[in-house]
Amino acid sequence: MDTEAYDAEMKKIVDKANEEPPTRDIFQNKHAARSLMTDLRTRVVDLSKEMPDSVTALHQAADIHVVIAGNLFEVESFEDGYEYLEKAENMLQTLRNKSLPYNWNEGYKKGTLLTLRTSFGDDVDRTFAHTLLTAFNMAGFHWCARGGQDKALQCLHHSMKIYEDFDKWAKKEGDTGHEGLKVSDDGRTTEGGSLSQMRGEVEKVYTSTLFYLAQVYGNDSNSSEAQKYCHLTLQRQLASKKEFDRLEWAINALGLTSFYLCANDYGAARHCIQAAESVMGPLAEDPALKDDEKTQQTIANIHQAYAKWALYLVRYYRDEYTGNKDDDEPEPPKSIPFEWWVDFTCDIEKPAQPEPIPRGAKGWPIVLSLFREAHARYKKALEWYCFDGFVTDYIAIMQDISHFLKAIMVWGEEPEDYYGHGTDRRVAVLKERAKLLEPLPGQLNAKHYLNLQRQVWFELGEIFLEASDLRIAQRNHRREIADKSLPLSKAAVNKVMVKAATYFEKFYTTFEDDGSTIAPPELDPDLCHAYISAKMHGIRLRSKLYASNPKQEYDQLNVACTEYNQLVAWAQAHPQFASRLSQEETTKLQIELASEMVQLLPSKMRDLQKVYMSSA
Repeated sequence: MDTEAYDAEMKKIVDKANEEPPTRDIFQNKHAARSLMTDLRTRVVDLSKEMPDSVTALHQAADIHVVIAGNLFEVESFEDGYEYLEKAENMLQTLRNKSLPYNWNEGYKKGTLLTLRTSFGDDVDRTFAHTLLTAFNMAGFHWCARGGQDKALQCLHHSMKIYEDFDKWAKKEGDTGHEGLKVSDDGRTTEGGSLSQMRGEVEKVYTSTLFYLAQVYGNDSNSSEAQKYCHLTLQRQLASKKEFDRLEWAINALGLTSFYLCANDYGAARHCIQAAESVMGPLAEDPALKDDEKTQQTIANIHQAYAKWALYLVRYYRDEYTGNKDDDEPEPPKSIPFEWWVDFTCDIEKPAQPEPIPRGAKGWPIVLSLFREAHARYKKALEWYCFDGFVTDYIAIMQDISHFLKAIMVWGEEPEDYYGHGTDRRVAVLKERAKLLEPLPGQLNAKHYLNLQRQVWFELGEIFLEASDLRIAQRNHRREIADKSLPLSKAAVNKVMVKAATYFEKFYTTFEDDGSTIAPPELDPDLCHAYISAKMHGIRLRSKLYASNPKQEYDQLNVACTEYNQLVAWAQAHPQFASRLSQEETTKLQIELASEMVQLLPSKMRDLQKVYMSSA
């Protein structure tokens, strides 16, 4: 069949398959298109039989078989689709080996698709690489859909080897390669003749190969390989200059950010965020998309991703400084080298690890600048992720801001002066964190958002616990130097401790049955550590309150001793938690501490009892 006539027929078939179905049967147009495909197949096969030496006729027959296979895969007729692929492969094998005519009477050889040669001699025709790549991509899709990950990878790696063979051959023929392919702004080949046109077709299909590999490795839980092929797919979409879905591109680029952050590659992570922002630029400026939910949500996600990138970077250096007491400056993060890496071809800076953040006062302006920029980004994200409608996202952002404030205080801590004034800045930051989080739990419905309430209550407990420890240390310091000019009352310190204890109690009582003061046996072992930590903090804080007289202090210790006893008895009575406790060193130590307190407190209580009895 004349090539132009064949292409025109194929265009009609593709248009029919992509039409919106007139009924609820989503496959109706697919079936109608396959009827047209089958008719075209009959004609090109008959023509190939009439013209047994025609390369074009047999190539068209193989091509329509691949197209029918794709249609069958779309309507979930996998076995039939795979049969058509194997028939197409038999024809392509004949074409590649220049062994015409094709024996139509012999029938096709089954089971040959995964046993093909992928490297051929110089005398073998590569004209059909595009159709062969398409066939292997579809075979990979078929096996992936059927759960055959290993066979899917075999097919797709066959595609890669065929592409590599084609690339090597084409360059020998004078082709400039993928990077040198000259295309117009709409993605069409502008010059280079048939070889360049062939290159354009092959590159388009090979991009799909990389995309399918990302999907298969993702399904196989191989995140490293999945991210690699996703990255390469995104770059090829940019380099091709063909129109692509900017929204989906940006979403996938943001997905790569988390992977690179986990690999400590902050330069690569920022590169992905900047690329997503660059690609989304035209959509962000389009007034028609101002109310488009997916567009606005993706823009918000870009702002949030940048803020989270800054948070991770500051946390990295915070952990380096707190874990290393030497005065030496830490090395920059050691990222995992990616030999396959390619930069995204956007108008953005080259990926590079950020400069190290210096220790102490020298680093304070840097982390403060990062916080301010991140805070501005979080505010932009909150324009979309408002509390009404996006409760979980809203609270996650508020918690991130709180965590950022916590992280930068490693640089913001002032040395204690004679009066202990360095504590004041730390307490001020803790108050700011509490101000962010305190309104949140009361706005949540416990029936639907209990876990969120628990998270916020526990964090608030930790905030006020740290504040109370700072205030107690500050008060003791002032008492040691007999400073009376800046009094810090017991009542003020007690107020902070009561707040901390209250939030921990709000947390752990959600695990306890009504009327009970201990968790039930059904407590999830994964929550065991948090429950025991909150319980221990609450008991300790109540027992440390400044008492106005010995009787009050005795009563506080009596309650603490009872609760410590209950906690120890609970841990011993439920062997299902024994293995968890032995694995969690911190939790194990807390239970041991509770056991020690059960032994020590009665002695102190007897002394207090003697004091208040003698004064009665």
